[in-house]
Amino acid sequence: MVDLDLTEHTIKTITTDVEYLNIENHAHPHHHQLIYSLKGTLRIALENDDFFLPEGHIAVIPAGFYHRLESKNIRVKMFLLYFPKYVDQRFKILNTNDFILETIRYISKQKQTITILGDQGLFNFILAFLDLPDLAKGHELKLKGLLSPKNERLRAVLQYINQNYMLELKLPEVAGLFGFTERNLSRTFKSENLSFNNYLNYQRIIRSIELMSDNKDNIEQISYEIGYNTLSNFSRTFKKFTGASPTNYIKANQTRRVGKDKA
Repeated sequence: MVDLDLTEHTIKTITTDVEYLNIENHAHPHHHQLIYSLKGTLRIALENDDFFLPEGHIAVIPAGFYHRLESKNIRVKMFLLYFPKYVDQRFKILNTNDFILETIRYISKQKQTITILGDQGLFNFILAFLDLPDLAKGHELKLKGLLSPKNERLRAVLQYINQNYMLELKLPEVAGLFGFTERNLSRTFKSENLSFNNYLNYQRIIRSIELMSDNKDNIEQISYEIGYNTLSNFSRTFKKFTGASPTNYIKANQTRRVGKDKA
Protein backbone atom coordinates (compact mmCIF):
# COMPACT_ATOMS: atom_id res chain seq x y z
CA MET A 1 0.00 0.00 0.00
CA VAL A 2 2.80 2.40 0.95
CA ASP A 3 6.35 2.32 -0.39
CA LEU A 4 8.37 3.02 2.73
CA ASP A 5 11.81 4.15 1.67
CA LEU A 6 12.42 5.95 4.96
CA THR A 7 15.42 6.64 7.12
CA GLU A 8 15.55 5.70 10.79
CA HIS A 9 14.70 9.24 11.93
CA THR A 10 11.65 9.76 9.71
CA ILE A 11 7.89 9.71 10.33
CA LYS A 12 5.49 9.16 7.43
CA THR A 13 1.74 9.80 7.32
CA ILE A 14 -0.83 9.04 4.64
CA THR A 15 -4.61 8.90 4.33
CA THR A 16 -6.00 6.12 2.12
CA ASP A 17 -9.46 5.50 0.70
CA VAL A 18 -9.79 1.96 -0.66
CA GLU A 19 -12.67 -0.16 -1.96
CA TYR A 20 -12.76 -3.88 -1.13
CA LEU A 21 -9.49 -3.79 0.81
CA ASN A 22 -7.38 -6.96 0.71
CA ILE A 23 -3.63 -6.57 1.30
CA GLU A 24 -1.45 -9.67 1.31
CA ASN A 25 0.96 -10.64 4.07
CA HIS A 26 3.75 -8.08 4.51
CA ALA A 27 5.90 -6.37 7.13
CA HIS A 28 7.57 -2.99 7.66
CA PRO A 29 11.07 -3.85 8.88
CA HIS A 30 12.17 -0.43 10.12
CA HIS A 31 8.97 1.34 11.17
CA HIS A 32 5.98 0.65 13.42
CA GLN A 33 2.58 1.22 11.81
CA LEU A 34 -0.38 2.99 13.40
CA ILE A 35 -3.72 2.48 11.66
CA TYR A 36 -6.68 4.70 12.52
CA SER A 37 -9.86 3.47 10.83
CA LEU A 38 -11.76 6.54 9.68
CA LYS A 39 -14.40 4.59 7.77
CA GLY A 40 -15.05 0.86 7.76
CA THR A 41 -13.57 -2.03 9.74
CA LEU A 42 -10.46 -4.18 9.33
CA ARG A 43 -9.49 -7.77 9.99
CA ILE A 44 -5.79 -7.93 10.83
CA ALA A 45 -4.12 -11.32 10.51
CA LEU A 46 -0.80 -11.75 12.31
CA GLU A 47 1.33 -14.89 12.27
CA ASN A 48 -0.60 -16.76 14.97
CA ASP A 49 -3.64 -14.56 15.67
CA ASP A 50 -6.38 -12.64 13.91
CA PHE A 51 -7.74 -9.35 15.24
CA PHE A 52 -10.71 -7.12 14.52
CA LEU A 53 -10.41 -3.32 14.23
CA PRO A 54 -13.75 -1.50 14.44
CA GLU A 55 -14.37 1.85 12.81
CA GLY A 56 -13.01 4.77 14.83
CA HIS A 57 -10.35 2.68 16.58
CA ILE A 58 -6.57 2.39 16.41
CA ALA A 59 -4.25 -0.54 15.77
CA VAL A 60 -0.49 -0.43 16.34
CA ILE A 61 1.55 -3.03 14.45
CA PRO A 62 5.20 -3.28 15.53
CA ALA A 63 8.04 -3.19 13.02
CA GLY A 64 8.86 -6.59 11.56
CA PHE A 65 5.41 -8.08 12.32
CA TYR A 66 4.05 -9.81 9.23
CA HIS A 67 0.38 -9.00 8.82
CA ARG A 68 -2.45 -9.18 6.31
CA LEU A 69 -5.27 -6.62 6.09
CA GLU A 70 -8.78 -7.38 4.87
CA SER A 71 -12.15 -5.68 5.15
CA LYS A 72 -15.69 -6.95 4.69
CA ASN A 73 -16.85 -3.37 4.12
CA ILE A 74 -17.32 -1.85 0.68
CA ARG A 75 -15.09 1.11 1.47
CA VAL A 76 -12.31 1.61 3.99
CA LYS A 77 -10.70 4.96 4.77
CA MET A 78 -7.62 4.92 7.00
CA PHE A 79 -5.09 7.32 8.44
CA LEU A 80 -1.69 5.60 8.52
CA LEU A 81 1.32 6.72 10.52
CA TYR A 82 4.73 5.04 10.30
CA PHE A 83 7.26 5.83 13.03
CA PRO A 84 10.77 4.59 13.94
CA LYS A 85 11.18 1.14 15.42
CA TYR A 86 13.44 2.38 18.24
CA VAL A 87 10.23 3.55 19.96
CA ASP A 88 9.26 0.52 22.07
CA GLN A 89 5.92 -0.96 20.93
CA ARG A 90 3.76 -4.06 21.11
CA PHE A 91 0.70 -4.96 19.06
CA LYS A 92 -2.42 -3.33 20.45
CA ILE A 93 -5.91 -2.22 19.48
CA LEU A 94 -7.20 0.92 21.19
CA ASN A 95 -10.40 2.82 21.65
CA THR A 96 -10.13 6.59 21.25
CA ASN A 97 -11.06 9.74 23.12
CA ASP A 98 -11.27 13.42 22.16
CA PHE A 99 -7.60 14.04 22.93
CA ILE A 100 -6.43 11.15 20.74
CA LEU A 101 -8.75 12.12 17.87
CA GLU A 102 -7.79 15.80 17.94
CA THR A 103 -4.08 14.94 18.04
CA ILE A 104 -4.42 12.56 15.07
CA ARG A 105 -6.39 15.24 13.21
CA TYR A 106 -3.64 17.78 13.91
CA ILE A 107 -0.88 15.39 12.76
CA SER A 108 -2.81 14.56 9.58
CA LYS A 109 -2.77 18.24 8.57
CA GLN A 110 1.03 18.42 8.70
CA LYS A 111 3.42 17.43 5.92
CA GLN A 112 3.44 13.72 5.07
CA THR A 113 7.17 13.16 5.63
CA ILE A 114 8.59 14.48 8.91
CA THR A 115 12.29 14.25 9.74
CA ILE A 116 14.16 14.93 12.94
CA LEU A 117 16.56 17.26 11.10
CA GLY A 118 13.97 19.32 9.26
CA ASP A 119 11.08 19.24 11.76
CA GLN A 120 12.57 18.43 15.16
CA GLY A 121 9.78 20.01 17.21
CA LEU A 122 6.98 18.26 15.32
CA PHE A 123 8.98 15.02 15.19
CA ASN A 124 9.45 14.98 18.97
CA PHE A 125 5.81 15.98 19.56
CA ILE A 126 4.57 12.99 17.54
CA LEU A 127 6.94 10.60 19.31
CA ALA A 128 5.73 11.89 22.67
CA PHE A 129 2.12 11.31 21.58
CA LEU A 130 3.06 7.84 20.42
CA ASP A 131 4.24 6.89 23.89
CA LEU A 132 1.26 4.56 23.70
CA PRO A 133 1.92 2.56 26.88
CA ASP A 134 0.67 5.64 28.72
CA LEU A 135 -1.84 6.58 26.02
CA ALA A 136 -3.34 3.08 26.11
CA LYS A 137 -4.25 3.11 29.78
CA GLY A 138 -7.99 2.61 30.03
CA HIS A 139 -8.42 2.50 26.25
CA GLU A 140 -7.45 -1.01 25.19
CA LEU A 141 -10.36 -2.49 23.31
CA LYS A 142 -12.44 -5.20 24.94
CA LEU A 143 -13.42 -6.70 21.58
CA LYS A 144 -10.16 -7.51 19.84
CA GLY A 145 -9.16 -11.14 19.31
CA LEU A 146 -10.27 -13.70 16.76
CA LEU A 147 -9.42 -17.34 17.30
CA SER A 148 -6.76 -19.11 15.23
CA PRO A 149 -6.86 -22.63 16.70
CA LYS A 150 -4.01 -25.13 16.65
CA ASN A 151 -6.42 -28.07 16.32
CA GLU A 152 -7.04 -28.70 12.60
CA ARG A 153 -10.42 -30.38 13.14
CA LEU A 154 -11.59 -27.42 15.20
CA ARG A 155 -10.34 -25.06 12.50
CA ALA A 156 -12.80 -26.67 10.07
CA VAL A 157 -15.63 -26.25 12.58
CA LEU A 158 -14.82 -22.57 13.07
CA GLN A 159 -14.71 -21.99 9.33
CA TYR A 160 -18.18 -23.53 9.07
CA ILE A 161 -19.44 -21.22 11.85
CA ASN A 162 -17.82 -18.21 10.14
CA GLN A 163 -19.75 -18.99 6.95
CA ASN A 164 -23.07 -19.91 8.60
CA TYR A 165 -23.27 -17.71 11.73
CA MET A 166 -26.62 -16.31 10.54
CA LEU A 167 -28.27 -19.74 10.84
CA GLU A 168 -29.68 -21.30 14.01
CA LEU A 169 -26.57 -23.36 14.74
CA LYS A 170 -26.64 -25.88 17.58
CA LEU A 171 -23.69 -27.69 19.15
CA PRO A 172 -25.03 -31.27 18.65
CA GLU A 173 -25.78 -30.77 14.95
CA VAL A 174 -22.46 -29.07 14.20
CA ALA A 175 -20.57 -31.73 16.14
CA GLY A 176 -22.21 -34.45 14.04
CA LEU A 177 -21.30 -32.71 10.79
CA PHE A 178 -17.60 -32.94 11.65
CA GLY A 179 -17.47 -36.35 13.30
CA PHE A 180 -17.40 -35.13 16.90
CA THR A 181 -19.62 -36.16 19.76
CA GLU A 182 -21.24 -33.19 21.46
CA ARG A 183 -19.09 -33.74 24.55
CA ASN A 184 -15.88 -34.09 22.54
CA LEU A 185 -16.46 -30.91 20.54
CA SER A 186 -17.28 -29.02 23.72
CA ARG A 187 -14.01 -30.22 25.25
CA THR A 188 -12.09 -29.26 22.11
CA PHE A 189 -13.49 -25.72 22.32
CA LYS A 190 -12.57 -25.63 26.00
CA SER A 191 -8.98 -26.60 25.18
CA GLU A 192 -8.79 -23.29 23.27
CA ASN A 193 -10.31 -21.39 26.24
CA LEU A 194 -13.56 -20.93 24.35
CA SER A 195 -17.08 -22.32 24.02
CA PHE A 196 -19.28 -23.04 21.01
CA ASN A 197 -21.87 -20.39 21.90
CA ASN A 198 -19.24 -17.80 22.76
CA TYR A 199 -17.51 -18.19 19.40
CA LEU A 200 -20.80 -18.12 17.47
CA ASN A 201 -21.93 -14.97 19.25
CA TYR A 202 -18.52 -13.37 18.73
CA GLN A 203 -18.73 -13.83 14.96
CA ARG A 204 -22.25 -12.43 14.92
CA ILE A 205 -21.27 -9.34 16.88
CA ILE A 206 -18.26 -8.67 14.65
CA ARG A 207 -20.51 -8.92 11.59
CA SER A 208 -23.04 -6.54 13.18
CA ILE A 209 -20.28 -3.94 13.67
CA GLU A 210 -19.24 -4.34 10.03
CA LEU A 211 -22.85 -3.75 8.95
CA MET A 212 -23.09 -0.66 11.16
CA SER A 213 -19.93 0.68 9.49
CA ASP A 214 -21.67 0.38 6.11
CA ASN A 215 -24.22 2.89 7.45
CA LYS A 216 -26.80 0.26 8.30
CA ASP A 217 -28.28 1.54 11.55
CA ASN A 218 -31.59 -0.37 11.76
CA ILE A 219 -30.64 -2.40 14.83
CA GLU A 220 -33.59 -4.77 14.63
CA GLN A 221 -32.89 -5.57 10.97
CA ILE A 222 -29.20 -6.18 11.75
CA SER A 223 -30.09 -8.48 14.65
CA TYR A 224 -32.22 -10.72 12.43
CA GLU A 225 -29.70 -10.62 9.58
CA ILE A 226 -26.92 -12.02 11.78
CA GLY A 227 -29.01 -14.78 13.35
CA TYR A 228 -30.75 -13.47 16.48
CA ASN A 229 -34.45 -14.16 16.97
CA THR A 230 -35.07 -11.20 19.25
CA LEU A 231 -33.69 -7.68 19.47
CA SER A 232 -33.27 -7.98 23.24
CA ASN A 233 -31.04 -11.05 22.88
CA PHE A 234 -28.88 -9.24 20.32
CA SER A 235 -28.62 -6.11 22.46
CA ARG A 236 -27.65 -8.08 25.55
CA THR A 237 -25.00 -10.05 23.67
CA PHE A 238 -23.65 -6.96 21.92
CA LYS A 239 -23.15 -5.18 25.23
CA LYS A 240 -21.44 -8.26 26.71
CA PHE A 241 -18.81 -8.23 23.96
CA THR A 242 -18.35 -4.49 23.39
CA GLY A 243 -19.31 -2.89 26.70
CA ALA A 244 -21.95 -0.72 24.97
CA SER A 245 -25.49 -1.18 23.71
CA PRO A 246 -25.98 -1.18 19.90
CA THR A 247 -27.72 2.20 20.10
CA ASN A 248 -24.91 3.79 22.11
CA TYR A 249 -22.29 2.22 19.85
CA ILE A 250 -23.91 3.73 16.74
CA LYS A 251 -24.21 7.13 18.46
CA ALA A 252 -20.53 7.01 19.42
CA ASN A 253 -19.56 6.22 15.83
CA GLN A 254 -21.71 9.08 14.54
CA THR A 255 -19.90 11.39 16.96
CA ARG A 256 -16.54 10.13 15.70
CA ARG A 257 -17.65 10.80 12.12
CA VAL A 258 -18.01 14.54 12.83
CA GLY A 259 -15.05 16.12 11.07
CA LYS A 260 -13.71 12.76 9.93
CA ASP A 261 -13.00 13.84 6.41
CA LYS A 262 -10.76 16.58 7.77
CA ALA A 263 -8.32 13.88 8.85
